[in-house]
Amino acid sequence: MLDRYRTFISWAFGQGKGCQEQVIKEQVIKEQVVKEQVVKEQAIKSPLLTLPREVRDIILSFIAYPALPALEAPFKRYTTGEELTHFCGCTRLKYINNGNKMENIPTLIVNRQLRAETLEILELFPTKHPYIMDLILVNETNLWVTWLSVQLITERVDEIYIPFRNVGMLTKYCRQTHKNSLIRGRYRPSDLSLLALYLNRLFLRFLRNGAMGRQKNMEDKQISIRKIIIDVQAPDVPVDLIAPRISYGKLHHLRMTNGKYYHISLESMAQFVANDIRALLRAFDGTAIFASMWYERIGMIEVRRDGELEELFDLAEMLAKAKLPTYRIPYDHDEETSFNSRVATISAKRAEMGLPVRQKD
Repeated sequence: MLDRYRTFISWAFGQGKGCQEQVIKEQVIKEQVVKEQVVKEQAIKSPLLTLPREVRDIILSFIAYPALPALEAPFKRYTTGEELTHFCGCTRLKYINNGNKMENIPTLIVNRQLRAETLEILELFPTKHPYIMDLILVNETNLWVTWLSVQLITERVDEIYIPFRNVGMLTKYCRQTHKNSLIRGRYRPSDLSLLALYLNRLFLRFLRNGAMGRQKNMEDKQISIRKIIIDVQAPDVPVDLIAPRISYGKLHHLRMTNGKYYHISLESMAQFVANDIRALLRAFDGTAIFASMWYERIGMIEVRRDGELEELFDLAEMLAKAKLPTYRIPYDHDEETSFNSRVATISAKRAEMGLPVRQKD
């Protein structure tokens, strides 16, 4: 009798275990069907997924690196309607809305498969494509910004290439023109012009919020840049309207004497921009309030003159050599300790951002 009871219990337990395994198998099959249905729905919403992977890679490479044409003269046509809006709190720092919108961007953001494939493409390219920002100084009074090429889904930027053009529609020069100039005030190489302050606002805006236009969500995205290239272009004006390589003070005198709007020469403008960058990066003196983020998130800055190197700023090297300003000597031990602690904090931030760090001298 006892043997029959044991046999019955074993049979019942086996049946129960078999039922449990059957339920698990059915659940797995059900989940697989749901996944396949989701993939089909995504394919319907995004026809791109129905194409072979090799074809998708080619298409996504163009999507990841969209390139737009630079603005062309006459520039007056861009100054009306909603195409020109100021940002960064500066009425003379303009963002150009050129109407070129990419309808496929929401697909890349929402669709996980396409986003993953696009990220793979970004890593597979032999040379990483740069951001391209067209920067135009108009009449020396306004700075116009247009993004021509943007990597859409990365917070570790390899390179930003900035062709910098000095254009103008003025034919005469007067004191009011000089008063409104973003270049004026630079009578010594260390002087900060309004152009320098606007460049600072522009780069800080990118480091915090990225390359796109106005945004509702202004949270800090912790963006870093390995290299910034500012390539100053030659002015597209007759040779007799290009000033010689002189200081801005002498240029102002020349303009007032002849009454003509002489354009700043290529050599002078490249040197002006280099001086502005140097003044902005002057470590830990009066400009340090906005220099810290540059040192934390930028690897190096090149200023070029029609493609030729004018000056290179290696921020890792500059940070390693940074010292308290000489005009503050003598200073107490606590001040020096605080300074060294600040340098260490910025160096740690650079390492966190994947930027090169050098030991302090």
